[in-house]
Amino acid sequence: MVIDDTKNLLELLDRGEIDFALVEGNFPRNDYESVRYSEEPFCAVTAPGHVFKKRNVRRAEDLVGERLLIREKGSGTRDVLEAYLKNENLSIENFTDIVEINDLEMLKILAEEDCGITFLYETAVEKELEEGLLEKIRIKGFAVSHDFAIIRRKGSIFPDSGAELFG
Repeated sequence: MVIDDTKNLLELLDRGEIDFALVEGNFPRNDYESVRYSEEPFCAVTAPGHVFKKRNVRRAEDLVGERLLIREKGSGTRDVLEAYLKNENLSIENFTDIVEINDLEMLKILAEEDCGITFLYETAVEKELEEGLLEKIRIKGFAVSHDFAIIRRKGSIFPDSGAELFG
């Protein structure tokens, strides 16, 4: 099993180094067969008691003064965040301080230690939310979710690979 970001998993599929992948990110649907695995809600989180630079946080634009902890380019999590921000007429560059992390666990630890805010799938922070290590940032109208999909190259030379998934 290989754990990596969406961009790298697509490259491995394209080179024939893996037969299929579970991805959270966007992929060119014309090039891959896919089966929806799940739909996961996305959320903004920070350390409990975080003091926001702009005290009254209601909208995404109210967060741009905060340090943003994000995944690396090529990560599905980052792609989902960038798409959300674009819909809000914002981008990652609008944030005053950006810290890019390529490890999900480290991203959560930094958020728990009040080093910034981050956007992740609820399933990724479920335990931390339950234990009170992180708390959700309430953003008016924020209802983002994204599909996780099992994909393989169209016309795969391994027609039986994942046959039960691709019918």
